[in-house]
Amino acid sequence: MRSKIAQHILDKIPKHVEVFTDKYVDLVVKINRIIKNQRINQDDISINSAIYKWMSGTFDFKLESIVQLETELGEELIKIV
Repeated sequence: MRSKIAQHILDKIPKHVEVFTDKYVDLVVKINRIIKNQRINQDDISINSAIYKWMSGTFDFKLESIVQLETELGEELIKIV
């Protein structure tokens, strides 16, 4: 059970921050799954330093970076309809 203080803090988080965080986590989980399924290790990916920054949450995804990663992994990460 959450404390009243923790719940109060969570209630103050702006909706756009919640949505961003959810999408960021979903993207990182998808990238992890692709890397695991393809049995890719850090040395196999030419942009590996950026990937590990993204995975640790210390780097913002930008569209160009996502497209670069999609190309590197050979899989679509986001779909815009």
